Amino acid sequence: MKNSPSKEIATLALVAAGIIGGLMPIISKIILRELPPLTVLFLSVSIMLSVLLPIVRRDVPQIWLHRKNLLKFGFLWLTNIALFIIGLNFTTAIASGVLYAGVPLLVFALYYFVSREKIEVSQAAGVLVGFIGMVLFLIGSLQGAADFGSFTGNIIIFIATVAWATYLAYSKQLGQSIRPLILTTGSAIIAWVGSGILMLVLEGFTGLVKLQTLSLGGWVSLVYIALFVRVAMIFLFNWGIKYGSPIVAGSMVYISLLTTGALTTIILGEQITTRFVLGAILVLAGVFLTSTLPLLQNRKASTA
Repeated sequence: MKNSPSKEIATLALVAAGIIGGLMPIISKIILRELPPLTVLFLSVSIMLSVLLPIVRRDVPQIWLHRKNLLKFGFLWLTNIALFIIGLNFTTAIASGVLYAGVPLLVFALYYFVSREKIEVSQAAGVLVGFIGMVLFLIGSLQGAADFGSFTGNIIIFIATVAWATYLAYSKQLGQSIRPLILTTGSAIIAWVGSGILMLVLEGFTGLVKLQTLSLGGWVSLVYIALFVRVAMIFLFNWGIKYGSPIVAGSMVYISLLTTGALTTIILGEQITTRFVLGAILVLAGVFLTSTLPLLQNRKASTA
């Protein structure tokens, strides 16, 4: 019988996924200097599919079989990635990172309203604390504080996080009957069609023409988004969860935000103020209380 990978290797996979995700806002900011957002989206999903389709070519009938569910989930994924790349034009990379750090809070809230299961006091407190942190961000951006980004950009990013949280909240049930790779590929096909239509309607061929003068840094950024974020990060995350600890998987949000925060001032020159740090701490504290703390408590109870 083949031995399963060690938990240490699985942990490394999850840490790598967190770092890749943390670099996403920074790399996106770089490519947006040269190409319009929907062109970046369409090209990155196109490259992604060029890698995935040969891998799942024998499973195309499965994609067609589950087309109705994949259409719904593909639309949620398209909404998430489209609004993210558009909203990032109007806000800072670190602000988008903090707002996405609150996704576990949204997933928890959505799951509660669907399942109506009893929640712990600490989890309810976590939702409240995290919500206060998000409100602080929106108020800061409404007041025009540069470190919080623009109000418009943060609202767009927030709606993107709601779409992503909804995707995650309902994908677990669908994942019982559909393999993650099929779910990812099917959703990507829907996103490719949708992003292509949006690009042609809102941007035309302007962005595609600019490919002739795209710099080396621009090409590297585009390939990074397509292969590392869209393919490698998802694979590492799913693989790490399968063989590793759910506690580490839940901690990915902290790793991503630390990566974004550590590098955004160096690469993009974005400012981080005390008020910004306070908002980030509130969001992360909320995530810890709703997701990480219960996992730690369950682990302690199971080993007692």
